[in-house]
Amino acid sequence: MCDIWTSTDVLLCTSSILNFLVISIDRYCIINHPFKYAPMRKVKLLSFMIAAVWILSALVSLPPILGWGRMYYFTLSNFVY
Repeated sequence: MCDIWTSTDVLLCTSSILNFLVISIDRYCIINHPFKYAPMRKVKLLSFMIAAVWILSALVSLPPILGWGRMYYFTLSNFVY
C-alpha cells in the first residue's frame, strides 16, 4: 500500500510540474512568435502535449511499483547447491 501511495504522489507531483512547464513553453511561444505559433495552436497539438505530460509522469512513477530500485540481499543460504 505504501508503494502505491508513494507512486501516486510522484505521479501527481510530476504531472503538476510538467503541466507548469508546458504552460510556460506555450506562453513563451505565443508571446515571442504570435503570428507563427497562433495558427499552429490546434486542439490536436494541445491534446498531444497533455498526453505527453501524463505518459512521462507515468513513466517516472511506475518503475518503483514494478520492483525497480528494491534492494535484494543474497546470502549463501539462498543458493541451491
